[in-house]
Amino acid sequence: MIRKLLASLLTLSMLLVLLVAVGVDAGKKVVIEYWHPYGPPWDELQQMMADLFMKANPDVEIVCKMVPWDSMFQKLAVAVASGTAPAAAHLWGSWQAIAVADMGLTVPLDPYMKKDPTWDPKDVFPAFLEQFHYKGQYVGLPWAAQPTSLCWNKQVFRESGLDPELPPKSLEELEAYASKITLEDSRGKLVRIGFLPQNIWGGFLNWAYHWGGSFYDEKTGKITASDPVNVQALEWQVNFLNKFGGIEEITAWQAGFTGGENDPFILGKLGMMIASHYHYYSFHRYKPDLEYGFARPLLPGPPDRKKGPLAHCDAMVVLKSKNAEYGYKFIKFAVMGEAWLERSKISAHPSPSRRLNKRFIELGLLPKWYPMALWEQNMEVLEIARPHPAIPVIPKLMDELSAQVDLAYRGKKTPRSALKYVDEVVQRELDKNLKKR
Repeated sequence: MIRKLLASLLTLSMLLVLLVAVGVDAGKKVVIEYWHPYGPPWDELQQMMADLFMKANPDVEIVCKMVPWDSMFQKLAVAVASGTAPAAAHLWGSWQAIAVADMGLTVPLDPYMKKDPTWDPKDVFPAFLEQFHYKGQYVGLPWAAQPTSLCWNKQVFRESGLDPELPPKSLEELEAYASKITLEDSRGKLVRIGFLPQNIWGGFLNWAYHWGGSFYDEKTGKITASDPVNVQALEWQVNFLNKFGGIEEITAWQAGFTGGENDPFILGKLGMMIASHYHYYSFHRYKPDLEYGFARPLLPGPPDRKKGPLAHCDAMVVLKSKNAEYGYKFIKFAVMGEAWLERSKISAHPSPSRRLNKRFIELGLLPKWYPMALWEQNMEVLEIARPHPAIPVIPKLMDELSAQVDLAYRGKKTPRSALKYVDEVVQRELDKNLKKR
């Protein structure tokens, strides 16, 4: 009798221990890390996005970690190799998703997409999704579709004798406007500049895209930086910069501005610019009474070329980790879910999702400071955006373009020879990459 009682008590004790253990596990949160390269004020938006996800998914805890961009790749590689990788990461420039995928650091998203009843590839602006398709699989998602526009400071226009409601409609008019705006002091030093053609997100690659330029021939597998349209676009830039003092004098002038509230456009020292979405948020944040105009970006170049700005966005990727599935859920939520709606109430960033953009307006979430006409223009520009080539050497292409284009600016190389050199160097890198497969 006593033995039976002891046995029953032991069994009951084991059940209680098991129930307690199950209860503890059931209440335990999945903790994942999310790495991003943003400092203030953009880090606040990253944390807000994580907070919204955790509110919608109380079983998950997200730890946001700011990782400087210049060490992001190295730290991701070490983390993946040691089994301590974050579940998700934000990378500057959509082409970086292909680079880290080629390094074997990320997981393809297709398995998660196939199980996701809300995933609809047709909902995404074509160029923004296409450039994440690598080796037959999606290697990331676009973070905030970022259209370009021609923006001008209305007060500067007035001071220069220009109509503040009429932007330039051609390259010839752009040069004429820039001539009227540009000012020098008594010593011949630049005080105000009309336009900086090289000051564009994505650098010369994006500038040439506006002209209809091409940098890769998919049929031949060849880098085409020296495409005649690219050469024409660079020749125009060089001539323009030389007309207004040359790159060295312009660079010295730029060194006096540090961004933020000390941005030359905000201070009335730059008359026109090719703006991206974040410029308008900066205007609101640092000078809310700034008077500016906006228009669709100029698309010069041959009429037979397909033209449109680079599909400008950053990348959200899922790293090889034990919580990769949660990483997918998070980046999908951040890019195409409620997190985007809440975040954009502050910053007015367009989404890569047509559906979300439409819903954003229907819900009346567009900030009052953001012009509805600019939003509508952005939707048109996003439809004509063009994807960068889905090849792993885009970072190399960007670096070489930056170096060689600078030599052309300084008169040390002709535009044609500079871009020819880019062809040769990047092609070798691409061929080397292909041999490894």
